[in-house]
Amino acid sequence: MEFWSEIGHGWQLAFSTPNLVMIVIGVLLGSLVGTISGLRAIHGVALLLPLSHTFSLPIESTLILLLTTYYSAEFGRQGTAGYHADNQSEKKQLAMIQTLAGIGSFCGGLTAIVGMIISIILIRQVVINFGPAEYFALVIFAFASLSIRAGQYPIRTFISLIIGIMMATIGIDSTTGTMRFTMGIPQFFDGIEFTTVVVGLFVISKLFELLAQPRQEPSPFLKIEPLRVNKISILACRWAMLRSAVIGFIIGILPGGGAILASRVGLQIEQTCFASDQDKLRGRLKAIVAEETANSSAVGGAMVPLLALGIPGSGTAAIMLGALLLHNITPGPGLFTQYAPLIWALLLSMAFGNLLLLCLYWPITRLFSRVKEIPGWVFGPVLLVLSFIGVFSINESSLSLLIMLFLGICGYLLERYHYPLPPLLLGFVLGSLMENTLRRALAISGGDLSILHTSPICRTLWILTLIVVLLPSLLSRVFRNHRFGNKQRP
Repeated sequence: MEFWSEIGHGWQLAFSTPNLVMIVIGVLLGSLVGTISGLRAIHGVALLLPLSHTFSLPIESTLILLLTTYYSAEFGRQGTAGYHADNQSEKKQLAMIQTLAGIGSFCGGLTAIVGMIISIILIRQVVINFGPAEYFALVIFAFASLSIRAGQYPIRTFISLIIGIMMATIGIDSTTGTMRFTMGIPQFFDGIEFTTVVVGLFVISKLFELLAQPRQEPSPFLKIEPLRVNKISILACRWAMLRSAVIGFIIGILPGGGAILASRVGLQIEQTCFASDQDKLRGRLKAIVAEETANSSAVGGAMVPLLALGIPGSGTAAIMLGALLLHNITPGPGLFTQYAPLIWALLLSMAFGNLLLLCLYWPITRLFSRVKEIPGWVFGPVLLVLSFIGVFSINESSLSLLIMLFLGICGYLLERYHYPLPPLLLGFVLGSLMENTLRRALAISGGDLSILHTSPICRTLWILTLIVVLLPSLLSRVFRNHRFGNKQRP
């Protein structure tokens, strides 16, 4: 009875009038962010976090707004990327591509919701046995998982992570009371405020990037044909949808994975292992379905470790962790006992928002079709004003605005020289947790380091850490050998 009571309370929260309004706003804002060239979900969520605090939204409305914006920004955004239709035949192909992009995103989101329910139920049974040593090993595993998304710049990814961990040490040491890197500034005694870091790194840095882009002539407006539903093409792509949904969800669960990595991996696996179609159009459709399904499924996957363990699965999920902490809610096992209706409200609102996106996909596509013609620098003043309002409303300090601008400049320079920002944010969010759990574990064992690897959970996490560190090189070798083998076929 308690289980159904929790679902009933979650239903009431999700479908209350204010939260239904949040779902609609999140769908529209997320779709707009996904349409604007150069912006992704993390930029929209980073901007909405301080604004939601400004309007004093309750925690359930804040999380529903952020989560809806998150997956709406990833819904169908890859389908027409780089695709130009010059004649009527290509316009019909574009309409079919858009249709499959929307259906693939819907299926990915639906799979993610089912996967979230199953994963959270399973993780709840294990996380009860987590102590300080297990949490320390889990954070190390989270940091090691960043190697999967490191790509060509593993050293720079590691440097970004270290910078984030160093930023987390600023302030008064909670154990010894020692001042660390505060430079005698009172505003640094409690560390750098989370929203200041998020807005500075992801909104202000993106503002500088938009302003630095050369002005281009707007592309001619492309008249969008009505979306076309072709049952044959949908059935031909059904297995690509299923494979990519599972792959995207798994990638999303890995800390630091995210929707971008999931879409790339889904596309890579589909093209490398299942590219048997001689029809170029059908092969293209399957590739788009793989991208769309994987990145939408990854959004739900990223929420699993966040809700169950307090470990964000992506940079955007790390911002949502900050939203929970701003409302004095600590994710983890206690979240399912104290705030179980909130969890169900998020799942139900995600299901409704996903269905709403599918129903409104055609009108939204037409509504925001001309947004792509607007130069990126036009959005600069809007981002700047909203950033100042959001950060100042939380801190009410001019120093916070200066720190935000400084971090924005640093973030722009880091991105320009290929130092990724999501690892920096994850290091900033998880650095304190790593330090505190290590200290508590050593205090329990009297300084004996063996406590970090004696329990079965710790040993499992250390083995997984080793696997994710070696996995990128192994996968690249497998894909390279597969391509080489394909070239040798007659």
